[in-house]
Amino acid sequence: NKLTQLAKNMTKPVKLMKLVTEVPTSAGSLERTDRELNKTAPDSEEIKVRPHQLGSKTKEVDSIMVKTEMVNLDSDSSMTLDSDMEEPISGSEEIARTNTREYGDFILKSMVKLEEDNSEGLEHHDIKGRHRRQMVEWMREVLKVFKSPDECFYHAVSIMDMYFAKRVTPLKLDELHEVGVTSIFIASKYCELEPLTLDLMVRKASHGKIKAKTIVAREMDMLKTMKFKVGAPTVYEMVENFTRVLCLKHEALRKDIESDSSKMMDAAKQLLDISALNYRFSFEMKPSQVAISIIKLACLGQKNSFGQEIFTEELQEDLISYFLYSKGRMNGIEKRLRECFAKSE
Repeated sequence: NKLTQLAKNMTKPVKLMKLVTEVPTSAGSLERTDRELNKTAPDSEEIKVRPHQLGSKTKEVDSIMVKTEMVNLDSDSSMTLDSDMEEPISGSEEIARTNTREYGDFILKSMVKLEEDNSEGLEHHDIKGRHRRQMVEWMREVLKVFKSPDECFYHAVSIMDMYFAKRVTPLKLDELHEVGVTSIFIASKYCELEPLTLDLMVRKASHGKIKAKTIVAREMDMLKTMKFKVGAPTVYEMVENFTRVLCLKHEALRKDIESDSSKMMDAAKQLLDISALNYRFSFEMKPSQVAISIIKLACLGQKNSFGQEIFTEELQEDLISYFLYSKGRMNGIEKRLRECFAKSE
């Protein structure tokens, strides 16, 4: 009899939740249900907030009290590195290499597909190449003051150039400063965990000459003009990612990159700055083409700390054949980079 009763109970439909099975039919019951769904946690519970959930924060914050565990820098124990700390670091490096080995080619090809056509350039604007150069130099100095990463600077220049190329209505020269400030504002929000605030753009970057509502209006116009495609790959990203892939196949290059003072990367940074300043590299060439030329010139004649020649015939073949660009085209870009580098010295 007990087994029979147990079997009958098991075949009965299970009532999961009162909230689900009983649908409210009146306004009062809707309010009660809404209160049940929106019950707040007790005051005694501590809510943990991730940094990215705090929103944009100014880089000149004087005092923000956040409940978190602080490291005591005065304590000797806090500055001591345990021997087992090396394992996660080497493990993360191995993961990065594995990801590059497995997905590096796919990532590079995807980046090439995402490259924007900026061939229209400055042709129909009142802004000339020398004006753009002055603005790029100013943008670099501003971002250095704010201690923003290099990635942010190159993205800001890329955003500004895309806007120039895709804007149909001609821009006047007196609009250039406004475009430069807004490009920095957009790039910072795209690249940084704690982006520059609108208040900083008004007070520090523009010294109060450009109002907040003007920057917001320009930002909306720029985003609409670019169809919100602010993540187009830059020359900086191309050099960074392509170098990672090349390091897997070329030992001399890998040893130089892994050293404390990489000669190749020092030369590449100088060439990256040159390419950002000259408008021809943005409007007449693709980022991947400029990146390949920069890597080649940065490797030429360089030796790593082990005395190995970084640039080899195999490396040159990989540089040329990877994106199937003609040698004539690449030689022209390299010649232009050499000329600009000679003028900058």
